[in-house]
Amino acid sequence: MRLWAVVVAVASAVDLAGMRAQLRAAAARKDAVNSTECYARLLTYEYALELQPDRAPMVEAFDALELEATCGVDRPEPNGTAVFPPTTPVVADAVVVAVDGDDSAAGTADAPF
Repeated sequence: MRLWAVVVAVASAVDLAGMRAQLRAAAARKDAVNSTECYARLLTYEYALELQPDRAPMVEAFDALELEATCGVDRPEPNGTAVFPPTTPVVADAVVVAVDGDDSAAGTADAPF
């Protein structure tokens, strides 16, 4: 059931069928530099969309794969800014000491070892 939701989310945000048709047309016209490589690039883009459908249309990944420049596929319209999950802050003053250590130090910041 979850896979179906992912496919629906990706399909509604990006016209993958249209991109495949554009790639086939570019390959037939010999506009694609290397059609096999272009198909692999498009599959990579589709896989990226499957992994993170909430970030579709992922124009950054599309541009990095150079699908428009080398393969003749139109760039999708961006739908706003990307939202990244919050990261865990790094604690600069943390000292980690093993409970069962066999050293003679106190395990403080001044004498951690």
